[in-house]
Amino acid sequence: TISNKIKDVSLGNTINVAVDEKGLAWSWGTNTCGELGVGDKEPRIHPFPILSLKGKTVTKVVCGD
Repeated sequence: TISNKIKDVSLGNTINVAVDEKGLAWSWGTNTCGELGVGDKEPRIHPFPILSLKGKTVTKVVCGD
């Protein structure tokens, strides 16, 4: 789970992304095509950090349909 305060969140049809106060993006959802950005196609029912963005500061996220 996300232990830091959430600064932004976007809920899509099958995927969701949140950004914590430290600028780390977290995603969860169906992930059938790898759209969560976590390196696999396994579904996630709980937020999982997008480690490929670690070290970068994310400030805004937008999910679509």
